[in-house]
Amino acid sequence: MSRQPQVMKYFKYLGLSLLFFSSFLGTAQTVTGVSSTAANVSYKVGDVIPITVTFSANVTVTGTPQLTLETGSTDVVVDYTSGNGTSTLTFNYTVAAGHNSSDLDFVGTGSLGLKAGNPGTPVYMDTDGNAYGITISGNYAYVADNVRGLAIIDISDPTNPGIPVREPTDGNAYGVAVSGNYAYVADRASGLAIINISDPTNPGTPVYRDTNGSAYGVTISGNYAYVADGTSGLAIINISNPTSPGTPVYRDTNGTAHGVTISGNYAYVADGTSGLAIIDISDPTNPGTPVYENTITKASGVTISGNYAYVADNETGLAIIDISDPTNPGTPVYEDTRKADEVTISGNYAYVADYTYGLAIIDISDPTNPGTPVYENTNGSASGVTISGSYAYVADHNTGLAIIPTNVSDITDASGNGATLTLPTPGATNSLGVNKAIIIDTTDPTISSVTSSTSDGSYKVGDVIAVNVVFSEVVNVTGTPQLTLETGSSD
Repeated sequence: MSRQPQVMKYFKYLGLSLLFFSSFLGTAQTVTGVSSTAANVSYKVGDVIPITVTFSANVTVTGTPQLTLETGSTDVVVDYTSGNGTSTLTFNYTVAAGHNSSDLDFVGTGSLGLKAGNPGTPVYMDTDGNAYGITISGNYAYVADNVRGLAIIDISDPTNPGIPVREPTDGNAYGVAVSGNYAYVADRASGLAIINISDPTNPGTPVYRDTNGSAYGVTISGNYAYVADGTSGLAIINISNPTSPGTPVYRDTNGTAHGVTISGNYAYVADGTSGLAIIDISDPTNPGTPVYENTITKASGVTISGNYAYVADNETGLAIIDISDPTNPGTPVYEDTRKADEVTISGNYAYVADYTYGLAIIDISDPTNPGTPVYENTNGSASGVTISGSYAYVADHNTGLAIIPTNVSDITDASGNGATLTLPTPGATNSLGVNKAIIIDTTDPTISSVTSSTSDGSYKVGDVIAVNVVFSEVVNVTGTPQLTLETGSSD
């Protein structure tokens, strides 16, 4: 029997597997082309032209993305119409007076944009302590509540959060991460506190692993907890048995480690006045020497999305650093937010806990040119933030948990990764102008001249004289237009 069908079956499974893992790993969807289902003809005021933007895979749309078209002296911004859950989005363009184009196209590679967010009014739940850190798991928010330890809040209805369930800790709970049935709390002087949350309504007694410094932040990757341990730098703790955590392994950093996140084989540490520290953790028992990228003030939080590290840099706001080569990070790009304490990424937005200024939302669809922040003030001091669904959950210091509807427009993949919104160059392959030949003509034809092709002379009854009316452009005639001539007593 031929082996070809069996081989082809393996290739089919391989293709499906690659597709699955591409989605799982968060490969950003990209624009493959811009076109239209409209015919290649001339359009006038009031005509509707569907413009289609096709992505490399299906995308999810929230809010109202916008597309800017080149239409003469005044460009037009067209709102998204339909296509959610497919790979092709439609923007219905209605031709208006003053629009003109000999070959309709978009303005530039950045013409596909996201409508500015309009975050909603916060809903609060007091936690009695000073909320510094937050994470979400399932229907619960886990808040690092300083002297009150861990606060667990039911958020199954974000508009009406439940009364906190508290588990005290020995130190000052500053950061929190959840993995499996355990919450891992950065508990300042007490190091790492590990709490069984298999029943979030009745958390277990903490198990501690002391660290040499002061634990400010924590994240989990595999069998290890990575702790931002203040002046002791990065502490790595084996948690393969959470009830008996291992002895910490340290990698000192030049600054004061406040926050940490993991991506691939690297730990990214928000290292205070030393900026961003990048540490090879391919062997967690023997972490590498840090590589630094200085930031202007004090790095207090960090998260990773794609090839960029997003650093909450206190008084200078958000610092964005290219980490496509972690051994040689790029120069930071900044967006001022007044006082950035923490940052998280969802889709094409950075959400910054901006201390006394509340929540700052920044469009990062182009990380090299971040958008202007949109703010939603909070009653306390925003110290931590995470996103779940269409809500931002803010650790708001003395007011506890603040829950804010984000109300943003976005284009993401099924996993919530922001799609790359860069369009082809206008007039180049896959652009609207190349794919279609659509003319926008809203200028009314005018009469240039009236003349006659008949020779000058005297004419009598029955003679035919051709009178020519010349217009500024080619015109189409329907019905029987008429011309009135001055012929004496009877026109």
